[in-house]
Amino acid sequence: MRAVLMLFVLTSCGGVSQDPGLKAWLRVSGAQFERGPLPLPANGPAVLALDVSRNSVSQGDTALHFSGTLSPTATAAALRLEGDEGFWLLPAGLPDVTVPDAPTFAVTAGLSRDAPIGPRTLFVMAVSSDGTPGSISTASLDITAPPGPTGELVVSLSWDTDADLDLHVVDGNGVEIWARNPNSWKPTSGSPPDPNAWKQGGILDVDSNGQCVIDGREQENGVWKLPPPSGHYLVRVDTFSLCAASVAHWNVEVELRGQRLAAAAGTATAASTRPPHDLGAGVLALEFDVP
Repeated sequence: MRAVLMLFVLTSCGGVSQDPGLKAWLRVSGAQFERGPLPLPANGPAVLALDVSRNSVSQGDTALHFSGTLSPTATAAALRLEGDEGFWLLPAGLPDVTVPDAPTFAVTAGLSRDAPIGPRTLFVMAVSSDGTPGSISTASLDITAPPGPTGELVVSLSWDTDADLDLHVVDGNGVEIWARNPNSWKPTSGSPPDPNAWKQGGILDVDSNGQCVIDGREQENGVWKLPPPSGHYLVRVDTFSLCAASVAHWNVEVELRGQRLAAAAGTATAASTRPPHDLGAGVLALEFDVP
């Protein structure tokens, strides 16, 4: 393990990990992923200070911030979430002006939607230029389920792999919401501007894993906060790309005024990725009516 750390500190300026860590619970931007546990602590540099932006986090959260200060001989920091399949190696940054001899680190991290719910420990250790690890510092994280969207009408698509699937919903007026048209509301010409008028439409909350930039959400929701148009609705699932996955199993659920109205499930394969990926794309998942 020390050889791995030594290789990292020698190549951290230009080295690129061969393992992107897409299946890890913790994902750290700008760091190199290594499988396995952290090395045993030795007489290397210490983590002088460790700060996390918040201790209560949710599955799929992509805006976690970890930072800290390291002993003067440290050239890298290693971060691992308790029970994860590996750890992340990060080059140390410049010292803070308040502690001019101590290197620092600051990262943006995210949690996979598969991260287990409950208390978990974040482990951080400093590493010297010769790959010697120091003692471990810890921070407590409480992982919770992500809050679900709420509204008069909620149409949700979720899937189980790091693929790029897109939700398409055609509302009772025949307007389709999807990644390139995320709001079904359209302004009326000649009417005075209303800054809150956009809330009348059905809104797509996110384009999850768009262009295979994996965000860990694997879920998209079409939400009508106000009463939706009456009429017949269509829900389609477009497989833009499977990215690194072989298949993706998806589920669609519809809730109208807090009550489950409809549900469907399916599997996306390589054949599902064939274009076009445009208005009207995708396989029909289900249909329903809003009175």
